[in-house]
Amino acid sequence: DSPPPVMVAASAVGYYGDRGDETLTEESAPGSGFLPDVCAGWEEATSAAAEAGIRVVNLRIGVVLSADGGALGTMLRPFRLGLGGPLGSGNQYLSWIHIGDLVRAIEFAIDENLAGPVKVLGEGEFPTKYAGIYMRPAESRKIFEERGWSEIAAMQLRNPMHRSHEYLCKIAVEVCDGCFIHSLVGNLKPGDIPADVRVKCIDVLVKNYFVEDKVLQGGYPMDMRYAGPREGLLHACFRQNYGVSRMIIGRDHAGVGDFYGMFEAQTIFDKIPYPEEPGKALLCKPLKIDWTFYCYKCDGMASLRTCPHTKEDRVILSGTMLRKLLSEGGEIPDHFGRDEVLAILRQYYEGLTEKVEIKLHGAATGDTAN
Repeated sequence: DSPPPVMVAASAVGYYGDRGDETLTEESAPGSGFLPDVCAGWEEATSAAAEAGIRVVNLRIGVVLSADGGALGTMLRPFRLGLGGPLGSGNQYLSWIHIGDLVRAIEFAIDENLAGPVKVLGEGEFPTKYAGIYMRPAESRKIFEERGWSEIAAMQLRNPMHRSHEYLCKIAVEVCDGCFIHSLVGNLKPGDIPADVRVKCIDVLVKNYFVEDKVLQGGYPMDMRYAGPREGLLHACFRQNYGVSRMIIGRDHAGVGDFYGMFEAQTIFDKIPYPEEPGKALLCKPLKIDWTFYCYKCDGMASLRTCPHTKEDRVILSGTMLRKLLSEGGEIPDHFGRDEVLAILRQYYEGLTEKVEIKLHGAATGDTAN
């Protein structure tokens, strides 16, 4: 008999063991102890199926919760009897998922081209912590439909919005029906500005400098990977799920330091295959925009494609430079950011008790510009 095309194995987040505050991904090593050993052994046992050509998905599942019983029913019983209370310190982590979401995750693993270890968890604190901007793909698509948007550009953000970000969004509004300012609200590297501060900056910018029904702010629960070109593709894949048709890709998208070329995240879209088979091609195309800045001689925002002047005539706009100046109490050049945004950021930095050294790279100083 021919083998099945896919095998979905039920592993568990117990694979990781007790790791405290450590951020764990599918690439993280297993923990130590009985439960991690069982999970690792269970996943290892599926390797024979993978070697036989079967697509294997190891779902690392959190505690499954349902109002109909299971773990939640067992945990609620002592509370209903007036006997419940915190376990230990009450600060333990509990990775969980609702049973309905788990069923959909299993269906997704069966139907989609997915393989290897996959964590299957709930949305955690994101829906409540970022209430009002956190939205699921069905919610953003519904808003797009209500506004009559069919061509939608997305702006990926992990820095507070400075004038270049604002300019990119306004270019997108000119060529599309609307712009989805989609902030990453997951984990960032030390020294980056947290999501709640960035959300405030976007709010004030949209209120004062955009036609409000042409932009929409949203947040999604992804950690920044700083993977440059490949992360640009990943961002486009996620935004396609949200109903986005164009992904704004500027200079050094998702980069770190001088590791990637300034426009590798643009050219990678020209190198990937676009199969004609339905459901196989990336439908979210890049909206490629050159290096942008404020030019004193042009008396406005411009790019390397539109401005004939030199570096000395320009305010080089960089999130890294902005964070460094704010962290060190430096003077922010005119036209770097809107006053309302800078006021929020200064207040944030004034409240920090510990600051991380911000290292500049070529793009932050303009040294790599032509």
